[in-house]
Amino acid sequence: MRAYNNPNRLPFFPTPYPGESLYSVLCRYHVRSGNATNRKTILQLFGVFGSLCSTLLLPSMLNCLKSWVDAESGINAEYIFRNNTAYSLCTLRNYHDYYRFFPNGDFSVPTFSKKDYCWPFRQCLIRHPSNKLRYCPACAAVQKKLYGEAYWQILPQLDGVEYCPIHQTRIATTAIGSRDLLYTFHPADIVIDSTTPSYPDYKSTWYHSSHTVLFPELFVNMGKAISHLRDHLSSYGGIWFLLNKYRYSYEIGNRFWQSKENEREKLFGNSPPSLVCWLTNKNNDPFERKYLYFSDFTLSEHAMMISMLSSSAKTFFTE
Repeated sequence: MRAYNNPNRLPFFPTPYPGESLYSVLCRYHVRSGNATNRKTILQLFGVFGSLCSTLLLPSMLNCLKSWVDAESGINAEYIFRNNTAYSLCTLRNYHDYYRFFPNGDFSVPTFSKKDYCWPFRQCLIRHPSNKLRYCPACAAVQKKLYGEAYWQILPQLDGVEYCPIHQTRIATTAIGSRDLLYTFHPADIVIDSTTPSYPDYKSTWYHSSHTVLFPELFVNMGKAISHLRDHLSSYGGIWFLLNKYRYSYEIGNRFWQSKENEREKLFGNSPPSLVCWLTNKNNDPFERKYLYFSDFTLSEHAMMISMLSSSAKTFFTE
């Protein structure tokens, strides 16, 4: 892991908003700092000139937090880790790996390298396939009313989140891609004000952008499921809890899914994803073997499975 110098104490640091990405918090600091260049702000924050890309969803650079905020502020590394990153979703791959990079529960001293903490994200395909900054126009309007500014939320950046689970409006896409985040701050308030909401074509592992228009109810429910997973999955016990819930819900979910045959054919045609093969019994493997396939699902596949097996994510997890 690249060694970061201890930066000097910052004169102030923005309080993170609910569901805000760490990258967005740093963008708001850049605006308030009055710095003329991105480089100067990055050096203030990290002590060296480093990439910002990983701060969009991951608990990156938290070893610098002690220089950003005072201990009495109530904002610590664990708070940022749980509320302003999507790292909890890595428990979809292996629950025991979730904490192994944080010895003794110290979230401010991650012992992983960039390769380590990017691995579960690549395995679960957590980042949205468009690889662009995305936002809910309705949420942005509410944020401006409540806080006087919009910010980048974590949820719209995730694969399978096509509609806002709160407003049930379609997620809009900006022109700012992953490479644009490397060494540049793009404050949401400025970008959204100067951008017309767009909805470009893209393809996920099992669905196309056109499916989000054809099946809005399904994707609204998937967004709710992903929101619930991000907030609660690690406390439930990660992937093993999900596997047990799938086993319990199999018969009910299979009957429900079979009743949606016409919609299923329109959505998947002749190329269904692995979970559809499982639900429709197109493969004749014993259930015990199918049970093992679930651990290979991507984030959006888990969200779809939960949407098919229950009326809501909360019901799925609590019944």
